[in-house]
Amino acid sequence: MAIHYYYGEDTYAAREAIKDLVAKEKANLRWLDKNDMAEIGAAQVVSQGGGGLFGKEISVIRDPGEMTSGNQSELVEALKNAGGGQFILWDRAEPKRRFSVYKAYGKQGRKFDVPGYRDLSGWLVDLAKEKGVALELSVAGLLIDRVGFSRWQLISEVEKLSLVKDSITEKDVKDAVSAS
Repeated sequence: MAIHYYYGEDTYAAREAIKDLVAKEKANLRWLDKNDMAEIGAAQVVSQGGGGLFGKEISVIRDPGEMTSGNQSELVEALKNAGGGQFILWDRAEPKRRFSVYKAYGKQGRKFDVPGYRDLSGWLVDLAKEKGVALELSVAGLLIDRVGFSRWQLISEVEKLSLVKDSITEKDVKDAVSAS
């Protein structure tokens, strides 16, 4: 059995890590959230993990840090006693360090921090290049200034602009992207 604990504000990077693990393991994903855990129960969810008719399966349990403390404890206990399966516990924000899930898996967990301004600007330039669009570093910085640090929103803006432009300029960003 394998348990991966991902947490942090950069949900884009976490999703990419999940996608990479699924590809590496040649597995299917099973998405669960706190409502599923409350309804089905952690022991049942964990006992069903691993796979079935359609091959290997990785269960992603979203936001375990938002579960009640009792449900978190039940989940941690169920995972300790599980015989097999592969699980990703994914807190899409910074978890509270006093919670059961963090206490059990935080030390070996993988934290996804939002990249800094410079790294995010470089990432945007590379993203635009993948889409066949030229984007200068300074214009990427302006886009970040207007949109913020959410990669999902930045991707959306680059995709919109790339539909009509071969090169995204400062004027394009100022005309098409409202400052938030």
